[in-house]
Amino acid sequence: MGTKIKIVHENPWFKITKEDFVRHDGVDCTFFVVNKSNAVFIVPISSDGGIYMIKQYRYATKTWGWELPAGAIDDGEDPIVAAKRELQEETGLTAILWEQVGIIHLVPGIANSSTYIFTAKNLKQTDNNEQAEEGIVACKKFTIAEIKEMIISEEIHDGPTLAVFARVFLVKY
Repeated sequence: MGTKIKIVHENPWFKITKEDFVRHDGVDCTFFVVNKSNAVFIVPISSDGGIYMIKQYRYATKTWGWELPAGAIDDGEDPIVAAKRELQEETGLTAILWEQVGIIHLVPGIANSSTYIFTAKNLKQTDNNEQAEEGIVACKKFTIAEIKEMIISEEIHDGPTLAVFARVFLVKY
């Protein structure tokens, strides 16, 4: 018998499926999976090495915090196209130099989505952004030293942002 999948909840942002399957050791199992769109995270790096971050409120945790620009990849959209769109929507910045530096799975124990990480360099500020619509109250450039202090003080507490910083700075650079 193959995997049996049933949708148990669906909304515009994600769906939850109940999946009955036989594990690699022959044991019958049931697992619930959060199915959501893949996402992009962008590390916008200025010519002086600063990193742009956005500040926004997260209702689920009732907290304000600094995060990297990010967002969902639309159906059929290439990750780099989504990254460029999200950077401009959330910061008003565009970039000439883009590099994909990794793919991470933020919560592989319950969700099946992948997160594509990009660095963006040679930045230019535009007037075109959707910060208000996105719930973003600030976009600011920080030095690496400031970011380290913000992580220690928990001003940066968003798990995906922390994971992206680990991937980019501990592995790539």
